[in-house]
Amino acid sequence: MGRAVLVFDGAMGTMLQARGLAPGACPDVWNLERPEEVIAVHRAYVEAGAQIIETNTFGSTPLRLRHYGLQDRCREITVAGVRCAREAAAGRAWVAGSMGPLGALVEPLGELTFDEAYAQFAAQARAFAEAQPDFIIIETIADLNELRAAILACKDHAPGIRIIAQITLDPSGRAFTGTDPETAALVLQSLGADVIGLNCSVGPDVLVDAVARMARVARVPISVQPNAGLPVLQPDGTTRFPMGPEEFAAYGPKLVEAGAALVGGCCGTTPEHIRRLRAAVEGLKPKGQPGPLASALGLASRTRSLFFVEQNLPVVIGERINPTGRKLLTKDIQEGVFARVRAEAKRQVAAGAAVLDVNVGVPLIDEPAAMAGAVRAIQDTVDVPLCLDSPNPAALEAGLKACVGKPLLNSFSLEEGRAEVVLPLARRYGAAVLGLTIDEKGIPGSAEQRLAIARRLVAAAEAHGIPRHDVVIDPLALTAGAQQADAKETLKAIRWITEELGVLTSLGVSNISFGLPNRPFLNAVYLAMAVTEGLAMAILNPLDERMMDTVRALRLFLNRDR
Repeated sequence: MGRAVLVFDGAMGTMLQARGLAPGACPDVWNLERPEEVIAVHRAYVEAGAQIIETNTFGSTPLRLRHYGLQDRCREITVAGVRCAREAAAGRAWVAGSMGPLGALVEPLGELTFDEAYAQFAAQARAFAEAQPDFIIIETIADLNELRAAILACKDHAPGIRIIAQITLDPSGRAFTGTDPETAALVLQSLGADVIGLNCSVGPDVLVDAVARMARVARVPISVQPNAGLPVLQPDGTTRFPMGPEEFAAYGPKLVEAGAALVGGCCGTTPEHIRRLRAAVEGLKPKGQPGPLASALGLASRTRSLFFVEQNLPVVIGERINPTGRKLLTKDIQEGVFARVRAEAKRQVAAGAAVLDVNVGVPLIDEPAAMAGAVRAIQDTVDVPLCLDSPNPAALEAGLKACVGKPLLNSFSLEEGRAEVVLPLARRYGAAVLGLTIDEKGIPGSAEQRLAIARRLVAAAEAHGIPRHDVVIDPLALTAGAQQADAKETLKAIRWITEELGVLTSLGVSNISFGLPNRPFLNAVYLAMAVTEGLAMAILNPLDERMMDTVRALRLFLNRDR
């Protein structure tokens, strides 16, 4: 993979219908009842030039099979599907185990919980682990949250099998749930998919641009399997796909030029479509190099991604969803109402916050449940990425499960046991992570000591499989009223950490003025000084107009207001 463009097969269901599968019948059970027909379809695609064939297991999760009364036969049908594909491939093609959507919406869009969705995919993943296809291809899913559950289930229950994760878009270029190609690429590769891509719903003409947008973000190969054009409903109730093999194949080189490394077909395509496609891309090589945003820190909600590139800096992280010292917000969180949480989210985003910090640390509450509830409430209200803020690992994991997108975890340090619990969570759920320059002895005074701790923080994150660009370091702004010399050391640490380690830095800016008069003025001045030293993000109150005016002025004078 990577040295040449690889070609998938095409549609399976319509090919089985042509061989006698009754409309509305279960295609997957033919792996057991009519394996010779399934093998014949696979073989037709191999003979047409397909280098990867997909198993006839698209609907083999227990939930999908329940429609036919076959929910207890997930393992049997899935293993048989891999066996049929292996026999047809006969060493001439790789086999990808197909895992399709559940047919039910996952919360918050539907009633299926994230854990229930995970369990469904896990059942099929265990069958794939037994049958050992070369890949598992998660496909035709429009809900980013459902894709997250599927990827986690495959990583947990079919370790070692490479994962291809594909989202499906509508003619607008987004999934019907609102996810755009860049956000899909960022989230899917952060979760650990080996290949990311697009399939179904639309033709190749729509997907050329979507592939190009994914390629800007991707650091893994991109796959694409379009339909044979947009489906057209016929007077007799059947569906016709208008794009013939020659027209379909003509898009192959365009998809490769846009950034695809694997191409194939979905609904309406036939072995002849694949034969022509293979000929059209023969000899072409994938672009290979990562996209321009591949090594930038990116955070995402379901519908929007934010990349920490120069023109977006400094990024403002709104700090106001924090109950410390706020009785009404505390009550709102305690009662699980989250009306004030929603209101704070709206006000901060309207004021210019690009990310929202979420802290629900009220004493004696079920903090994991509160964190999950707050995350859902906020994501239902605004579309910016989140920063999950808690010293409680269980609360962080609850927030990670509930958060659709890619959040920032706040935080880890070198205090005993902290990195060991937070970093595996960040790696598992594909989150970025914020490291505080605190070690076993506490907070050091000098910039040299903070840099030394930052080196260890970055090394610890990388040892857990978290890429350096997903690590943010906070060198800690301490109150100047008590530790005046340390204010200067923090500024030096920002510059040194940025220059030596190549990671982004963050500060909780308002800490600098604690206990001093005229705090808004002092905070604004210190923010300006920190940004000129390289500060990339600031956790602050975006309703403070002086601070936001300072941010806007900084962007102007640093030639970032474009």
